[in-house]
Amino acid sequence: MGAIRALVSAPERRWSAEQLASEVSLSPSQLRRLFIEHAGTTPFRYLRELRAQRMLDLLATGNFTVAEAAREVGWRDASHASRAFRSIYGHAPSTHLLKRADRGRTE
Repeated sequence: MGAIRALVSAPERRWSAEQLASEVSLSPSQLRRLFIEHAGTTPFRYLRELRAQRMLDLLATGNFTVAEAAREVGWRDASHASRAFRSIYGHAPSTHLLKRADRGRTE
């Protein structure tokens, strides 16, 4: 689906329903209906999960703070990003920083 490709290619973009629908030549309501039908979720839930996964990947590199990773994937507010991350993974993104620090001490 073209909307998924658009979100995957630019998750950091500040998407509106109208912009995303325009990308695939649909109305916002048509986009939502078709997105749920094909992806099993709404476009913005999909985007939230995509950003959280990318944030997790960035934190795993050891090169980003939580705030930096949040901004990199498109969240402007680190607190909002942390809440979204926690709602998806069940723990705060900062736990990945602690795990990274622990690995560094044992290596």
